[in-house]
Amino acid sequence: MKVSIVVQSKGCKYLGYLLTGLRDQSVKPSEVVLVVKGCNLRHIEDLCGRNNLPCVVVEQKSGYVTSAMNIGKKEAKGDLIIFTDDDAVHLADATAFSTESLAVSIFGYSSTAKWLYNGGA
Repeated sequence: MKVSIVVQSKGCKYLGYLLTGLRDQSVKPSEVVLVVKGCNLRHIEDLCGRNNLPCVVVEQKSGYVTSAMNIGKKEAKGDLIIFTDDDAVHLADATAFSTESLAVSIFGYSSTAKWLYNGGA
């Protein structure tokens, strides 16, 4: 299964921490789609290279968070698309958890917790 991680970032202040967390996932993402606004593109490409991640960098010219998410959704090629913020730090098994949880109705995770909901089944 191909997994795309979509990240929206304005200013890219914490992006390095997120990319390090994605690098250390037990299930590696097939691609990381970075929709950025007000960021140094050369610095972002360097971060992706240092973390050995297959990044697609898209510069957002206008709009807000929902626009960035829609841009990322259009760019993502994976069977599973995971949206996250640039200041999230992912646990080492967060991507694996997401791919294994497809049988449930709703799943989610943050840096400190995981949630499953199977619709009462």
